[in-house]
Amino acid sequence: MQTQPKEWKLYKEYLEEQGKVAKHLKKYQEAVPKAFEDKVAAEHAYNSLFERELCGEAVQKEKEEARKNIDEARRKHSEAVAELSRAQQVLSSRKKSIDIKDLVMDWNANYVPGIKKEEVNPILERMEVTLANYYSDLIVIMELQEAYSPLHGKISELEYARTDGIRNEPTIAAHAIISIPRDVPKPSNADLYHVQTEKQLPTHLLKHRKEVK
Repeated sequence: MQTQPKEWKLYKEYLEEQGKVAKHLKKYQEAVPKAFEDKVAAEHAYNSLFERELCGEAVQKEKEEARKNIDEARRKHSEAVAELSRAQQVLSSRKKSIDIKDLVMDWNANYVPGIKKEEVNPILERMEVTLANYYSDLIVIMELQEAYSPLHGKISELEYARTDGIRNEPTIAAHAIISIPRDVPKPSNADLYHVQTEKQLPTHLLKHRKEVK
């Protein structure tokens, strides 16, 4: 399930306030495209009459009426644009109970600290504990490597001595207890990219899903 953000009370109140403003503006906003459509329709009607006139029809009276319709449509469109602009100015000049500055201040002073305390910090602390355990285990592995290194070196010397000077007798490599850092599990750029893009554990770690908190 995708993580959902915690409710932000002040932002919710801000959106409600903005919704009321949008409601007041709605009729003015809707009037502008309607008036523009009427203006275009009136101009189109006049152009149609002009084309008929060019074909020899007597449309003078209709043209005069069409010109009046164009003038009226243009006037109404200009009025609609002016009224919308005026409504926006009036509403923007009104004192708002919540402005953008209030939101940013509340975000920094209250919302973010709360989210960090309740959600982020516990995860970061758990990650620190995981890192501490990782490095502690790495120290143990290094100590094991150091403890067995002399014996590994000895058996390697004996094997080299066994085959020294003997033709067609290959030397058998004595395996180390562990090779650091090659054998040590560690974060990789590929794994980090996979986690960031897929929001899932890398495939080679899926077998440990039940062990992950």
